[in-house]
Amino acid sequence: MIILSVGSELVPYKDCSNKTYIMARTRLSIVTGSSYLNKTSKLVATLGFLGISLSVISARLRPTTGYETNIYLDAGVIFWIGLVFVLLSAVWLLFYSNHPSVGAFFALCAPILIAGIPIFRGMEYVGYFDAMVHLGWVQDLIAGEQILSWTLYPAYPILVLAWTRVLEVSPQYALLLTVSVGYLVYATSTISISKRLVNANIPIRGVYFLPMLFLPIIPINLPRLAPLPTVFGLLFGSSIVLYGMIHTQSVSNKHAPGLLVLLIALSLIHPQQALVGFGLLAGIATVWGHRSTRRYSIIFAAAIFLTWFLLGRPGFIGATQSLVGAIVTTSSTTVGPGAGATTALGALGGSLVEIGVKVLGVSVVVAIVALTTLKTDVLPVILNNQDPYKRLITGIAIGLIPTFGLFAVTLVVEGDLAQALRYVGVMLAYGGCLAIVQLARFRQWANERISKRHLRVIGTIVVVIAIVVSVPVAYKSPYMYKPSPENSESQFKGYETAFKYQSERPMVSTATNVYRYQTAIYGASRSRYGHGGVRPISSRVNPPDISKNSGGFFKSYVPNHYRNLSSVLPESSYLVVTEYARGRHVELYQGLRYSKSDFDSLERHDKVVSTGEFELYLVDTHNSTSRRSI
Repeated sequence: MIILSVGSELVPYKDCSNKTYIMARTRLSIVTGSSYLNKTSKLVATLGFLGISLSVISARLRPTTGYETNIYLDAGVIFWIGLVFVLLSAVWLLFYSNHPSVGAFFALCAPILIAGIPIFRGMEYVGYFDAMVHLGWVQDLIAGEQILSWTLYPAYPILVLAWTRVLEVSPQYALLLTVSVGYLVYATSTISISKRLVNANIPIRGVYFLPMLFLPIIPINLPRLAPLPTVFGLLFGSSIVLYGMIHTQSVSNKHAPGLLVLLIALSLIHPQQALVGFGLLAGIATVWGHRSTRRYSIIFAAAIFLTWFLLGRPGFIGATQSLVGAIVTTSSTTVGPGAGATTALGALGGSLVEIGVKVLGVSVVVAIVALTTLKTDVLPVILNNQDPYKRLITGIAIGLIPTFGLFAVTLVVEGDLAQALRYVGVMLAYGGCLAIVQLARFRQWANERISKRHLRVIGTIVVVIAIVVSVPVAYKSPYMYKPSPENSESQFKGYETAFKYQSERPMVSTATNVYRYQTAIYGASRSRYGHGGVRPISSRVNPPDISKNSGGFFKSYVPNHYRNLSSVLPESSYLVVTEYARGRHVELYQGLRYSKSDFDSLERHDKVVSTGEFELYLVDTHNSTSRRSI
């Protein structure tokens, strides 16, 4: 039996005052089970490998045949039984054996199995809204279009194209790979960050379950496992923070070129996530002394590059002008700066207490535990405590202040809850590292007051509860109260057929964006500017009156329950209905906006395209009696 062992080793470190400390460094090694594990551990490890095999094989044997409201729940019972085997093996090997490094391997496998569900089940594409646009940029590159002048995220589609060519897979499959690979980077990086924040004498075995908390602590409006630059930038950015810490603790500048390359890469993947990375690295440099500050001049070099890059983007100046205008408007009104926040929170529905319990329960716990570092670490450092662990924690805390500033501006000034919560997600991702540190310290404190046996039981209960709330199948959907953003192959083909068939009549939809499908199929720049004979998306914009009927948190593009279609639509229009729309509104939201009878009522109109999961109706408000199909 060959096992990848994830552990740590103790190394001496001298700080700027020439004091020597013992710090932990992550170590990866390969061990053979025959010489490393005892009989019981071999049995438990075998159970873990059996769980991995069950999960992968069962998922492969349940390929998707159409749209699924919850891609996790539909993975099947056997998949989750296999995952339970993996997690039980991880818990036992970490807390009840002398082989924690083997348990760490299984703890890392669990979230990777969850992230890999779309790949194992052969899904065509899991993504919606902005994800469709980024698929379009990849299509542009394949068609030979030049995208560097238009997109804010050029590195992401270039990376996807490279994987498409090297691995000889479809762009959709390569996009899904970015999620799994990014999740693996995030898992190993956050674990290593947490271990560097804790004194080497303090055991911190529970840190290996930290990646499982990614799903419940990331807010509802930040897509968790979607192929997006936002998600990939957050996941990839954790490696830059880790590399920055390694650079800080190094006695030489040998890591500086690599750190600069990584910062530039993150700037091209997602500029906002790069700003977060700059803030965190600057925070660490602030508390680490003059020597580190001089070496961190590379942050300024990367910031200059990011500024130059953004100034060349056509949408950046407009976004900046909109932000300045929003600030001026906010400051000149008598409503007060909290009005935007109140409106945005109201979009979720319910009171603040209800929102906290339903959506942010785990996040609040992580945030509270992380905030205790202000007393245990930040305040002592301000009072000139030179402990290197406290200084690193203080550096991360200070580095998150700019991120909080971005959150406040986006929420209060722009009133955009969806965008603001993205920054909350970043703060919670690193707040999870700080929370783990506090739990490790609590365990050390409890060692002196509670028996080792009782402490293990308590630790196991805490870990099991954390795992339960971290598994997506525990919720209505992988997004907590949102349907799966899966775009099946049948829906893609339906839209492609509709675009070829469509005349000059406008095309409206139920819960799907017409122009985003065109972008994903024909390419972003070609759809936007009409290159290559592609009809510009500007000609596919929904009629202006439709937008008046779309408000609320669950956007749609025709009136609720299809009321008064004749007064809202032009004389003759195409109406799209997909399985995504039916599943979203009938199964998940139980007819809140569209019921089964509402969809059935469309049968009185002409059905001109039908591909099983895609239906295109010709809604003629003056003549809706004839029927035909193609």
